[in-house]
Amino acid sequence: MRQGRKLSWRVGVALRVAEAAYRLATDHRAALDPRLPAGVIEGLGADMAALRGTSAGAKAARAGKRSATITQHEAGRRGYELAMAIRAAVRGGEPDDKALQKAFGVGDQVHARKVTSVEAAIETILRGAEADPERARGVGVLPEDIEEARRVREALSTADASQEGKAVSSKVATSNRDEAQRRVQQAVRRIVGAAALAFRGQPDLARLFADLIPSRGGKLEKGAPAAPSDAAADTKAA
Repeated sequence: MRQGRKLSWRVGVALRVAEAAYRLATDHRAALDPRLPAGVIEGLGADMAALRGTSAGAKAARAGKRSATITQHEAGRRGYELAMAIRAAVRGGEPDDKALQKAFGVGDQVHARKVTSVEAAIETILRGAEADPERARGVGVLPEDIEEARRVREALSTADASQEGKAVSSKVATSNRDEAQRRVQQAVRRIVGAAALAFRGQPDLARLFADLIPSRGGKLEKGAPAAPSDAAADTKAA
């Protein structure tokens, strides 16, 4: 199957179809083997196991990505609130000192939901405080406030890296799952095609194979052979 081809079946449906196809193909292997590329039936068995594993892995990776996003948002909220509070102290303590206000980033736009923007605001405050700690103290910005700003900067940096790493992990896991499903769908279609020829004189048997292919909506055709499956796997491909 061409790499990147759009998946037309849900993951759970693909697993049930594969299990039914594997069972039928194994039962009628003598008639099918000459019409199939070498290893198709064995490969289908291996790819079923791979699809189960990668489907679970993709789900776990998406959950990890969501948890990283929550952590990132919390770090961003803390950083934004601290930056705004320090800026307010600077502006209120020295309302006419535009140079000091600029050194602390007063007036610069900060996007509360954008980690890089909040991180830049905290970095500006730290530079301003380190350049003139006495004047910072004079407007009420104490060493403990600066220390908190350093901790927030570290948290923002860590959260951003974690989010990026888990986003990549999620994409890789989803890609692996999709590739396993493509191989499963290809093997099933090959088996069904081979069965159409092998059992053309046995219409009932040929129909059992033909009915393996799901309808356009990704559901099994009525009367298609069922196979045991894990209900939890019956999720849409993401």
